[in-house]
Amino acid sequence: MGKNHALAGSVSDAAFGEIRRQFEYKARMRGGHVHVADRFFPSSKTCSACGCVVDKLPLSARSWACAECGTVHDRDENAAINLEHLVVGPAWAEPSPGNPAATLGEIAALAASQEAVKLRSVNRELNPCAHVRTN
Repeated sequence: MGKNHALAGSVSDAAFGEIRRQFEYKARMRGGHVHVADRFFPSSKTCSACGCVVDKLPLSARSWACAECGTVHDRDENAAINLEHLVVGPAWAEPSPGNPAATLGEIAALAASQEAVKLRSVNRELNPCAHVRTN
């Protein structure tokens, strides 16, 4: 992005190194983890439905259709899904054909493991105006 003349100024001002440092610091403080994707991971060019990778996808293409499965993807949403799959894997396991109880057990284990994770932003979601000061 730094080589693209249209994006270079904005990218330089964003100070991504400082943002990453802050994420890592706060994650260590709260017992979390920061996962960094490889610089060349094709998150935008990989179909989140079937895993097929497109050879070339210009930045101007904001949506694209997979040649293998025909799924139409929004570029940014698809990249977000692929990065999530990179870190945590698919959110829900496919149902086992003869054993749905195993799937329910997997879902219960996933939910139990996530109960320990508490976010400070939950209070804002419950009361979005709590952080707004009035004079």
